[in-house]
Amino acid sequence: MRSTPFIIILAACLMCNAALAIAQVPRLLAIPVYLEEAGIPVNGQRTLDVRWYAGAVGGTSLLQETLTTQLDQGSGTLVLGATASITDTLLMSGPLWLGISIDGGAEVQPRTMLASVPYALMADRARIAEELAPEVTGIVTSLNEIAGAVRLIGGKGVSVRRDGNTLVAEGQRVVESGTVIPASVDHVYNITPLTILEPDITILVSVASDTHIDADVRSVDVVGNTFTVVTSAPLLDSERLRWQLIR
Repeated sequence: MRSTPFIIILAACLMCNAALAIAQVPRLLAIPVYLEEAGIPVNGQRTLDVRWYAGAVGGTSLLQETLTTQLDQGSGTLVLGATASITDTLLMSGPLWLGISIDGGAEVQPRTMLASVPYALMADRARIAEELAPEVTGIVTSLNEIAGAVRLIGGKGVSVRRDGNTLVAEGQRVVESGTVIPASVDHVYNITPLTILEPDITILVSVASDTHIDADVRSVDVVGNTFTVVTSAPLLDSERLRWQLIR
């Protein structure tokens, strides 16, 4: 079944640097991204123009900054807020989307949607808790009415680490990716990656198309190190099956 392309949602984590209570606290937003050009993962140091929008399509950009980011097989991390002020009003306005342009080109489609984490964390009590140094003891803090020591703990596939005064949430890492060009009109594809298909490997598949086509992993053969992908409709010559191995 074909429909409008689904928006990619990436997790995000808000980070606050320590500052005087009377001053505005600088806010940095670390966003893991995966970027491709013509179906090929982007590599090396690239210049990215990042624009904030209130919607998935159209509209006027609410904020813009230019970043220099290192990408490895399409994967990298954007640290937003270093050259443009991320205000409380922007973070609390609701769902936001990022439009990303590579080296001055057109915006990558679809836009990247930010989860609700950034503006949900903007409560005053959360800000006070984040400004406290980790070694401070004997002080009761609270977050969403949870009293006592407040800790951020990563769930499945997400880890949280401290880098100086910055809290960084990291997702799973892309260990291998590829694109399948349909040799004929078909909807079943057998793929043999270079990476060993161990139990901690997650396989993600999608179809690059002007319309949405579902893609699912039907089976995994660990002996032959092959996995089989089935699409909901046969692929045309202009369409591509994309896959990623995540650990």
